[in-house]
This record gives sequence, structure tokens and C-alpha cells, in this order.
Amino acid sequence: MKPICTIANEAQTKELPFSFLNKMTIEYHGLEQTSRDVDFVVLSNDFPRWQNLLSSHGYEPFLVTDTFIQLKRAGDDTPIVLMLVDESTLSLIKNTPFVM
Repeated sequence: MKPICTIANEAQTKELPFSFLNKMTIEYHGLEQTSRDVDFVVLSNDFPRWQNLLSSHGYEPFLVTDTFIQLKRAGDDTPIVLMLVDESTLSLIKNTPFVM
């Protein structure tokens, strides 16, 4: 199983709510995705739990802001971005067309 699928499955098992923000969603809103990262939209308050999960798979933060965290692991050219939101925003994103 691919690492991202494993991480998503573990997040569900640990009851960590999230949504993927994918290329189709970005293009739907008239933007172009130019990066090769995988975007997880997660609750801000859950960041410590996400950091523990991702570090167990070798991912370490390399850019931290108030609204997102970028993580990467050695030998992997696909970084993960955690977009930090509140519960109402995550709910809105999960109920918007083209968001999985």
C-alpha cells in the first residue's frame, strides 16, 4: 500500500478527521496546481496528533506557518502539506463538490 494511503487509513483508525485537497478541486476554483505535494486539510487542534502519526512514517516538518505545515521524509520527493482549519471550515470543505 502506498504511504499516503497507509497514513490516511491510520488517521481514520485514530479518528483524526481530514479531507484531501486534490488537483481537481484546485482547478475547479480556477487555480493551477504546480506542486507535487499531497494536501491534507486537518483540524488545527489535531496538529500534535498528526505530527506524531507522520513522524512515525519518517515525515518531518520543514516549513511551519500559522495556517499550514509542510513535511517531507528522506528519499521521498512528495511532501505532505497539512492545511490547518477549524471545524466549520473542515465541514464546509468536506461538503463541497470535488473534495474527497
